[in-house]
Amino acid sequence: MKSDGIRGEVILSFAIDKKGKLIDKKVIGKLSEEADKEALRVLSSSSAWKPGVHDGKSMKTTMIISISFGNE
Repeated sequence: MKSDGIRGEVILSFAIDKKGKLIDKKVIGKLSEEADKEALRVLSSSSAWKPGVHDGKSMKTTMIISISFGNE
């Protein structure tokens, strides 16, 4: 991607289930096919996340993040 001059960000949406597992991962702000796939790969390879907590109980939490490419 660097040699192709691809710069910008990919916006991802996903949920963290009650046990910290990432589910419902999808690209909601595209950059390029290659960047979108890489952003999903990086997200999918992350370890467990902490779920949201409400009234002392874990709950499914929806997140939106961006991953930047070529912005040094």
